[in-house]
Amino acid sequence: MPSENIDHDTRWKEIIEQLFEDFVAFFMPDLHKEIDFSRKPEFLKQELYKIIAIPENSDKKINDSLVKVYLKSGREQWVLIHIEIQVDHETEFSERMFNYFYRIYDKFKIKEITAIALFVGQDVPKDYDRFANKYFGTEINYKYNTYQVRKQSEKQLQKSKNPFAIAVLAALYLLKTKKDLNNRLKLKIVLINFIRKRANAGNFPKTVIVPLVQFVMNLMRLDKKREVLFQEQFYKPLKDKNMLTPTAYDKEIADGINMILYGETFEMMQSRLEKELLKTKTQTILNLYYQAKMNKADIASVMNVELAFVEKVIEENRT
Repeated sequence: MPSENIDHDTRWKEIIEQLFEDFVAFFMPDLHKEIDFSRKPEFLKQELYKIIAIPENSDKKINDSLVKVYLKSGREQWVLIHIEIQVDHETEFSERMFNYFYRIYDKFKIKEITAIALFVGQDVPKDYDRFANKYFGTEINYKYNTYQVRKQSEKQLQKSKNPFAIAVLAALYLLKTKKDLNNRLKLKIVLINFIRKRANAGNFPKTVIVPLVQFVMNLMRLDKKREVLFQEQFYKPLKDKNMLTPTAYDKEIADGINMILYGETFEMMQSRLEKELLKTKTQTILNLYYQAKMNKADIASVMNVELAFVEKVIEENRT
């Protein structure tokens, strides 16, 4: 199944970094009110490696992000974000969360630390939102923010104007379609259409669209057959001259899809294909003229092009 090859951690890290203000507004609204977003958030990758005590060039995968922001009061605030996919094997999850908190506090002397764990899989550990330890009058009770995708209301998410509501919907639909790719195809189309409608209604700025489309594309992966069906659905408005003129947002969405599939924007692809087609036509005309000895009028008829175009090609390519 395609879902087995999905790199959840990378997908979530990318969109969180690209749309961090929207992330905080959606998952931590009280904190969002206090942050001064005129000062750019800083993702502390090197500091994170230090607290986990592994080399930065290590192959070990880290499911976390550490971000430094500034509050409107001027104080510095650190935000630890943990994305958890499968936790059925994670018996010491809450202890690890506490260890990260303590290491940040101890190593960097940062007191303003908040943390959130996003559970995007089907399972959560027993003590998913706190670490507690008590022994003969000595007690620790560390509690942190949590969010479980599996418990979210589809209707409530659809009402939200925050782009992360769609990201959560994508994760929720992925859980629901683990063994049903036909339904996943339908829901993937629904989500991209939802992004389009939100964009055209003015709810999403252009800077949101490509990261959001790329997240949905990468997370809700399909097999080759269904991916082709998906592409046909969304390239049609840009290719069919009989349809209404595509909006700027349609083009942004197509660019997001195209960058995932081909590493180039839709316009870049169109330009490349037009050049390749022109090259092929040119070579065919020259072959018919010089090798098959056909006259220019017959070549124009066979190739279904204007006679003037044939004459121009032959004139420009005389040897």
